Amino acid sequence: MGFGEEMNDSQWEKMYQEEGDPYDYTHEFIGDLAEKFKERGIKRILDLGSGAGRHLVFLAKECFEMSGIDSSQTAVKINREKLESEGLEADLKVGDIYEKLPYPDDFFDAIVSIQVIHHSTISNIRVVIKELERILRPGGLIFITIPKSKKTMGFGETKKFNEIEPNTFMPLDGNEKGVPHYYFEEETLREEFSAFKIGEIWLDNGERFCFIGELK
Repeated sequence: MGFGEEMNDSQWEKMYQEEGDPYDYTHEFIGDLAEKFKERGIKRILDLGSGAGRHLVFLAKECFEMSGIDSSQTAVKINREKLESEGLEADLKVGDIYEKLPYPDDFFDAIVSIQVIHHSTISNIRVVIKELERILRPGGLIFITIPKSKKTMGFGETKKFNEIEPNTFMPLDGNEKGVPHYYFEEETLREEFSAFKIGEIWLDNGERFCFIGELK
């Protein structure tokens, strides 16, 4: 377990226990993404850091074979309840995304990870990226979003934080207090995801980097 991970996992669990489903909305691009996946013949998708299922349930309704992994048992429980209420199924797991993922090589056609992978140090994030490369089939797609600046930590602007490593900040207040946040520049995003062919990297509401990558 890497730096900050014990605090990271317990903070997410506490948040879901206290607030239920604080992220009960879907990314504005998810519908277009589903259509793109269908055009590419994608069937099997992993939602990495699936939380309470806001995107996983949407994609399951679109008839994709969904898997999800999250560190919070409570979030996964809420996700299962949502699926059951819709008469849907998915493979859900509780686990640390910054360690070896519990899936075989070349298993998924696509992976989505929305506002998730930046919640750690760069050394742990590199572990995640290597695992994405391992479990995604050649030619498979990823859709990643991450915040552009430390002003988007938690809900609204977090006013207190410490820089614990270069480009890595620990909020001292707000909804994500105690969770490390690493911030990329567009150039470093392309460098760290060099195993993927990436076209445009765009901004969602001026706050979040978004991109689709194809595994080379």
